[in-house]
Amino acid sequence: MDLSRTTLTLLGIAILVVAGWLAAQTITEAIALARGWDVRATVPWIVGDSEDPFAYAGGVGVRAADGDGHLQLSEGGDRGLLRVSLELVEAIVLPPDGRLQSGSLTIRSRIDDEGLVGTDALVNGATDLAESRLPTTRALVYGSSRFDLVLDGSTIAGGIEGTWILGHALRKDDGAIRNQGLVFSPLLRDDTVFSDPNRLELTLLLYEPSEDAGTDVALHVVFRDLEVLDSPLAARIPDGS
Repeated sequence: MDLSRTTLTLLGIAILVVAGWLAAQTITEAIALARGWDVRATVPWIVGDSEDPFAYAGGVGVRAADGDGHLQLSEGGDRGLLRVSLELVEAIVLPPDGRLQSGSLTIRSRIDDEGLVGTDALVNGATDLAESRLPTTRALVYGSSRFDLVLDGSTIAGGIEGTWILGHALRKDDGAIRNQGLVFSPLLRDDTVFSDPNRLELTLLLYEPSEDAGTDVALHVVFRDLEVLDSPLAARIPDGS
């Protein structure tokens, strides 16, 4: 009887120790994230489709959607969270099986040291960072990580490769990537004149799971309205953001 009581007491102490450790870890992580990035994003666009994933000319290739996004990242970029929620009234093609689907879609990634995160850098184009088929822009923060897709409460895909960029805006009000009437093309010699340093966008690209990961875009989402609640680069946040 005494042995049973001792065992139960030790088990209770162990549970309390583990619970305390987990609570401390959660508090530590929250403090670390609070010192880094905290960005809320609204006014999402779903860009392109499987045949034209970048829709450089905008128009019908860029569709407004309901939803929001939230990026939290530690100052050192070694851990964080990116969560995007979209209401898909119009069915779109989703990985991993490429079927048309609609409903409440959640796209989420826990960013850790297995991903790539960088800050305050030129990305896209010929920079070898982010997405080569988009024009060069300055990213306040960017990265690559793996995402889970949850549709109407059920996980439909896990470990999807993704690239995300918080940087100077590329899209005009009609969704086009354009400078003085010239629509962007990857064939142009100068791709540095298409970004707007006075506005910010959050871009998320998910790629088809395949041996050629990074070549086929599965989903392209751009958030037009951002609220930067916290940032290590606060002095460099455009006034128009």
